[in-house]
This record gives sequence, C-alpha cells and structure tokens, in this order.
Amino acid sequence: MGIREEAGGENTNISYDKRISRLISLWFDNRTNVKLTELMVAWLPKIPSYHFIPVLPQLAARLVSKLNPQLYHDEFPKLLQNLIEKCALEHPHQLVSLITFIIILYAFCL
Repeated sequence: MGIREEAGGENTNISYDKRISRLISLWFDNRTNVKLTELMVAWLPKIPSYHFIPVLPQLAARLVSKLNPQLYHDEFPKLLQNLIEKCALEHPHQLVSLITFIIILYAFCL
C-alpha cells in the first residue's frame, strides 16, 4: 500500500516533505477508508508537526463543520482538526495568515 511507504522511513530523508505531501494526498483521496483512518490515527502523532507546514493550506481547505459519512470517515474531521491544532500550538507564526484567511472567509459565509 502506498500509504505505508509514504508514512514509513526516516525523518531525516531529504525528500520527506514530498513524502508528507504524498501521504496527505493519499489520505484525502481515500478519506472514507476506515482502515486508512485507523492507520493515520496511529501515524500522525509520530510525525513532527513542522513537516506539515507546507501542506497547511490543503489541510485547512478540508476542515468541515458537519459530519457527512458519504464524503469521509467519521474520524477524519477530528483527526484533521487535531493535526492543525498541533501545528498551531507548535508553530503559531506559520498559521497567522492562514487563520486570518479562515476567519475572513467564515465571516463572509454567514
């Protein structure tokens, strides 16, 4: 499975950021897969948060407020929110512009 290859390996690999992008892409493409979600629950906490900084806009774009089992597994929104929260707590300066954009977008959607 491609997910196992992308999530495994050493964090010191020079192409690790590309692997994170690929991992996120595979996760989003298969977000209804229960087994994959269980793997991501186990793997995501083990990956240092700074690796997710380049993909934060893609992560934020998938934030949802209502559960929809046809679009994703029930754990998907909570796992995604926890990942973004971890990045925000450990790297707040990287998320200022992204959070500002989300607030403005939310205000216009009301």
